[in-house]
Amino acid sequence: MAYCLWTQTHTVFNLSFKRFGGAFAVYPIGLLIALTVVSGFIAYVGDVVGRRLGKKRLTIFHLRPRHTAMVVSVFTGILIFTVTVLVLTAVSREARIALFELGTLLKEREELRTEVAKLRSSYHLWKSKAKRLSDELKVEQEKTTLAQRQYARVSKELADAKQQLSTAQTKLREMHKMLKSTEALLTKTKERLKMTFSELRRTENALKEAVAELQSRQEELSKVREEIAKADETAKRSLATTRKQLDELRRQVDELQMMKAEFERYRKSLDTYIASMLVKGELIYKAEETVLIGVVDGSLPKEEILAKLEKLLDDADSVARKKGASAQGNERAVKIFGMLVKLPGSDEPTLFTEKDILNIVADNIKSVGDSVIVEIYAKRNVMAGEQVPVDIRLYRNQLVFKGGEVLTSKKVDGRASVGELMQELASMLYGELSRIAMERGLLMRTDTERPSYGVISFLELGEAVEQLKRINGPATLEARAKKDTFTIGPLEIELHVAPAG
Repeated sequence: MAYCLWTQTHTVFNLSFKRFGGAFAVYPIGLLIALTVVSGFIAYVGDVVGRRLGKKRLTIFHLRPRHTAMVVSVFTGILIFTVTVLVLTAVSREARIALFELGTLLKEREELRTEVAKLRSSYHLWKSKAKRLSDELKVEQEKTTLAQRQYARVSKELADAKQQLSTAQTKLREMHKMLKSTEALLTKTKERLKMTFSELRRTENALKEAVAELQSRQEELSKVREEIAKADETAKRSLATTRKQLDELRRQVDELQMMKAEFERYRKSLDTYIASMLVKGELIYKAEETVLIGVVDGSLPKEEILAKLEKLLDDADSVARKKGASAQGNERAVKIFGMLVKLPGSDEPTLFTEKDILNIVADNIKSVGDSVIVEIYAKRNVMAGEQVPVDIRLYRNQLVFKGGEVLTSKKVDGRASVGELMQELASMLYGELSRIAMERGLLMRTDTERPSYGVISFLELGEAVEQLKRINGPATLEARAKKDTFTIGPLEIELHVAPAG
């Protein structure tokens, strides 16, 4: 009896702390043969028991022998069915899912279909908005072309006005020359002045009219210059404004195209997920399940922090591919999908890509300036053959337990059986120690086969039990931290046994 308890306890702690080996390989043909043999054997035993009860005219619950044989046959059938179901659920994960989780999977499928419909509606909305912006862009381009034509026409008129001004200035210089020659002539011909006074008057009046006309032309030319300068300035301002609007529209179109591509990739991922759910593929990750955990030093430059985050994503890609995830082209099997965020002061949502999100995470790690735990986890249930949508959580990697620190202690009677002592150890490790680790902020590792806070070798458990048996009386059992343990863990435990004082 003690040997059986020791063997069962050995198996429990071997799975909890050491996790030796892998699962037993179960072959479908062998399983069917074994179930057939066991069912036949049970039916044969039931038949033999029924016949003997019938021959000896024995009864159960004061029933008639005939009814007793019927009860034995019914019980045999129930036993065959029970054994078959227990064996299938014990060795086949798909059978367990089909029996106990089919309703949940169908519900998730309907939710995903609803989400796909919403995304398609949002996609058509953004597509219509992109078309509207494209039409506005064409209108602005036409306005820009018209403004450029007006600018060219005004420039041509300005050149013509300059040509006219040059001609007028030439005439003015010629008139000045004529005036000088006339004055010289008047000086030389004073005597003829009286005779030609009336002619001189006429010439003077004509000269005044020419000068007045020249001044009027000069004023008109000045006004034309001012108007041309104003038109030139207005055209330049309009052209600069139009160019800014064009640049903004091009940027919005580029963002919409990126959003469209991101939605298309997400839609394909959802289609793949729904198809996998319909054929009941293998579930490789559950929602919130950890894919990979790593540590990044926040005192490093931001470029190195980004490089380490990329390296963690590459490692997560390798882990996910080993579990059955995949991706198209050169993409990773894990991906941080972009998201639309409406920033304060902005009417339109902004698309944050994987690169933008990694930059924000790197800034947060840099602001801490110390060791930071980076947890990459799955955002939803993922089937084999899918790309894993992931996100990132950050934790401060602080000292939780010092090396040699007593975590908990317990009074144990060494005269108890080995099975009872192992149960006492299990109660202390799984109950009290887990509670203390959770209260102190130790991170539970969910990227292992079984979520746990710490590890302890089975040999140490065996040695602790042997020491208790040697004391063979009241003893004190202490659990201590083997070394300094930080938030990321795991907590390595060592046991100390001493007689109770």
